Amino acid sequence: MVLLLFVCVWQPAALRAQLKLGGNPASISKSSLLELESSRQGLLLPRVPDTLVTTLAAAPDGTILYYMPLSSILVRKGGAWRQMTDASTPVPTTGWLLNGNTLASTSTLGPVNNFALPFITNNQERMRIAATGEVGIGTTAPSTQLHVRTGTANEGGLRLENLTSASPATVGAGALGVDGMGKVVRAPSSPVIYSGSGTTAVLDAVTKVWVAEVQNAANATTGLQTITIPTNVIFTNILNIQVTAKGGSSITTTPVVSVVSNTNTAITIRVLESNSTLLIAEGLGAHSDVNTRIYIKVEGN
Repeated sequence: MVLLLFVCVWQPAALRAQLKLGGNPASISKSSLLELESSRQGLLLPRVPDTLVTTLAAAPDGTILYYMPLSSILVRKGGAWRQMTDASTPVPTTGWLLNGNTLASTSTLGPVNNFALPFITNNQERMRIAATGEVGIGTTAPSTQLHVRTGTANEGGLRLENLTSASPATVGAGALGVDGMGKVVRAPSSPVIYSGSGTTAVLDAVTKVWVAEVQNAANATTGLQTITIPTNVIFTNILNIQVTAKGGSSITTTPVVSVVSNTNTAITIRVLESNSTLLIAEGLGAHSDVNTRIYIKVEGN
């Protein structure tokens, strides 16, 4: 140390504005204030376990140190400590490049400590992954696994372009709804029915309603007719069946239709009409007019 001080004090005035340590001391770059030259030794930076100590918390920009908890070099920039390029990977392949990287194996992107990962465009945050894993779009505080905030009333911010009103329905698919907090939930399919008595009703979800209009094709002797439920309408339980009939233009009596039996795939009905001669009632007989229309409504799940 004494020798170094002696050299600095007694060197020519032209060289006193610069300092060179190591080999070849007579040759120094004019552009450097401090130059180190060695083929066997390197520069050892201060090894710091905590950057929040008083002497470092307000260090000037440009300060460089080795931060032990991250095993990395930090530089002071913009009033904050920022990690420099990770020295564990060769320089040409270090970091995520703007035009993409060629990877040899799965790599990770993001903080290794307890901080969120924001994404910006036009210098404004658009999306972030919270330190706890929630993804927020349009919000800096996501509260669910995916939290979308458009900032516009009645706009959910989600569009499925290839799923339109012309798309075929999926058999057995459930309905989705939105609760009071805007969360997407599985909802009971519409319509719903109420069962019970008094002021308290029990709400039961009905997942399917099948409505059909068919032509009367009742047997001329018995009035019986079996109607097959389409194969794309799958009922596990049938809860309610309603049938009505509208007579054709050529008949003078009102047809009466009733359900005789049913399965989950077919309904057997009987279509009758009043049978009278000279105003003397003789009961009901088969109604076989093919102009009559039968209307069916089946509710089930």
